[in-house]
Amino acid sequence: YINPPTNKSFTIEVQAFLPNQQNDRQVLLQKISKDLSQGFTLHLEPSSTSTVDGVFIITSGSVNNYVTASLTKGKFNHICVSLNRDAGSNFLQFFVDEKLTSESKKEKSFQDITDNSDLLIGSGSSFYFNNILTTPTQTFSGTLDELRIFHSYRTQQQQSLYSSKGLYASDSLKLYYRFNEPSSSLSSNINDPVNSIVLDSSGNSLHSFVSNC
Repeated sequence: YINPPTNKSFTIEVQAFLPNQQNDRQVLLQKISKDLSQGFTLHLEPSSTSTVDGVFIITSGSVNNYVTASLTKGKFNHICVSLNRDAGSNFLQFFVDEKLTSESKKEKSFQDITDNSDLLIGSGSSFYFNNILTTPTQTFSGTLDELRIFHSYRTQQQQSLYSSKGLYASDSLKLYYRFNEPSSSLSSNINDPVNSIVLDSSGNSLHSFVSNC
């Protein structure tokens, strides 16, 4: 469900609050094979200023491409990254707060990414960035909300209309974590595993768990 498909656009949307503090390299979202040959990573580069570069990378065999954008610390950033295959294109695009901030310098064609690795949120392993093996040195510090993965392209109008609104299940919506599980689903025992459940609202039942928080 959440691998970038062949011949369709692929989009990730998330609201990310980034603390106004120094950070090392951190992964927001990653799904990558053990041999690092297939998958995607959304990460933050090291920064000691009030802004930080976000980077979205897709790798498929010998083909990889990436796009970067500046994010602001001390606030929520609405991040939308896409592999735009509409109208026959194959560009990576990075939107911040519903504005197209950057586009990959090169257009590259990816095959289907079919690895069965786990989707990791807030942590990750080594990956290739600009053909250099890169390793995150911190788990993510901040807040993530309204994480969505689509097998479609999200226009700026769609982003603006729904960046702060809930979505209904649809064919293109493959994963949807609201991170606001109702209190009725939780236990009064803070050590009860039910309290770490994250519910998928896409209709695909890709429920998960939070660990080490």
